[in-house]
Amino acid sequence: MPPDSSTDRPRVGIATEGPASKAVAEAICTNAGIVHRVLCSQGKERLFHDFGKMLNSLRAGFGAERFLVLPDLHPETDCAAEAIRWNVEIGRQFPTAILCLAIWETESWLVADENAFNAYLGSTGAVLPPDRVGGTKPSAWIHDIFRRVKGYPRGAAFDKRTDGAGIAMAMDLEVAGAKSASLQHFLAKAR
Repeated sequence: MPPDSSTDRPRVGIATEGPASKAVAEAICTNAGIVHRVLCSQGKERLFHDFGKMLNSLRAGFGAERFLVLPDLHPETDCAAEAIRWNVEIGRQFPTAILCLAIWETESWLVADENAFNAYLGSTGAVLPPDRVGGTKPSAWIHDIFRRVKGYPRGAAFDKRTDGAGIAMAMDLEVAGAKSASLQHFLAKAR
């Protein structure tokens, strides 16, 4: 059996939309044992224009060998057209990068292992199917359930970065990947 050291695994550079997606992606990669570095922009359109610079920075400063672009895919967009738009831009800016769309947002991955989600929340019965489109945004649903369970009448009950990373670290990635095709795709490309 080969030794399990970070020098035996590829270094993965990831460009994503914002701090919450960065925190979730970092925690998932850490949980999976993926040697990684994640940079975030300030929103989807900024990521669309800047991911090439971000990935070049990860290649130069971190020595990344594998490159992923991780935007959210919101339901109001035409999914096929949006994937084509991103892939055309990847071909133009950084052809060796791989597109990994988070459906609907990276927070939707946090509900893919309901046991880990409920254990982190300290409750039971909270279920939202991952990779679903329409209805309440996953991050808003998570915020509402945290508020209800934690007893916050108003204000922030769910911190997307801290709680998101905590849930991601607690997830069984095999269980989560089996329920979320977009998470499974991200893991497969990162590994």
